[in-house]
Amino acid sequence: MHFRSQKQIIQVIRTVHDPERQKNRNKVIGKINMSDLVISDELRSELTSSELQETEAWISGCKKTFDLENEYIARTLANNIKRAAQWFETSSVEDASQIYIEIQESLRNLKKAAKGVHLI
Repeated sequence: MHFRSQKQIIQVIRTVHDPERQKNRNKVIGKINMSDLVISDELRSELTSSELQETEAWISGCKKTFDLENEYIARTLANNIKRAAQWFETSSVEDASQIYIEIQESLRNLKKAAKGVHLI
C-alpha cells in the first residue's frame, strides 16, 4: 500500500497481484482530501484493518509535518517581513504593487486569526 499526492488529493493505492500477467499492479482504492485529511466511510470500508492502521499512521505523519511547517512559517514571519520591507525599498512600483496587495490580504487574515484566539 502506498499514497500518491496529486495537488489537493491523496490517492490511496493497493498493490495487487495480477495472476494473468504474473505481475503486481496498483489499484486506487480511494482518495483523501488534503485539506482535511479525513478517511471517508467509503474508503474506510475498502481498507483492511492493517491498511486502515497504515493509513491512519500516514495521516498522523502528514499532520505533524504540516504543523511543523506552519510553526516554522509563524516563527520566521517577522524576519521575512523585515526582509520584504528591505526589498520594497529597492524594487520598482510595478514589481511591488501586486505583492503588496497580497501581503495586505494576508495581514488581514492574520489579524482575524489573532482576534479569534483573543491575542488582540
